[in-house]
Amino acid sequence: MMFENKPLSQISDDDIDALVREHVSESQQLEFKLTINYQDDSNKLELLKDITSLVNGGGGYLIVGIREDGNGNALRFEPDCVGDTERIKMSIRDLCIEHISERIEGIEVQTRTIIGNPIVIVRIPKSESTPHMVSYQRKTDFFIRHSDGKREMTIGEIRGAFNKDFIDRRLSHIENSMQQIVSQIKPLEINVIDFEGDLLAINDGARLNEIAKTNFIQEIDTNPYLYLSITPQRPNVDLLDLS
Repeated sequence: MMFENKPLSQISDDDIDALVREHVSESQQLEFKLTINYQDDSNKLELLKDITSLVNGGGGYLIVGIREDGNGNALRFEPDCVGDTERIKMSIRDLCIEHISERIEGIEVQTRTIIGNPIVIVRIPKSESTPHMVSYQRKTDFFIRHSDGKREMTIGEIRGAFNKDFIDRRLSHIENSMQQIVSQIKPLEINVIDFEGDLLAINDGARLNEIAKTNFIQEIDTNPYLYLSITPQRPNVDLLDLS
């Protein structure tokens, strides 16, 4: 994945400048936009489709303020065309909160100035709650992004994503429940008691086990215990080398 899914705090200005210097191409995880008209409904809907397609496709980055060459390759920064980056940043945040369901947890939106060029960079993390849906102007849409761009999800893809999400949620719930149970159980205290003397002279394994158990219970009194005894059938026969 481009930038290896790093948070924005770990992506340097030089990393972003390198996209233009090296004419990096758009991909399944990367989208360039020249600007966003936050007052135009069709422009806002397109932005929502871009963001949901990225999250439903496994996460990625959207950068506003870079012109692409018509074939998806980063061409140059466009400081005179990008517009008010602070307003764009706020618009992106508001649109994601109001018109994407379920809400994308961990999405980051940041303004930067790269060698005098203002941009907005959006990090869309991988989500455990896919598929995310666009709900705008009384319409709902599911989009997914591939290497050749975004497209509407098929019924099969939507159903498969919901089923996977349900299974993942159930497994997560079971795991959390088990962790709660384990955290409530106090560590088991095991008393190890050595019985010497006459016990070692007994040559019947069953009898040795019975006497050892009786002595063990008497020793621990009323404390909780775990008793485990393994004895050979004829303990005084030299069958085992315990050295």
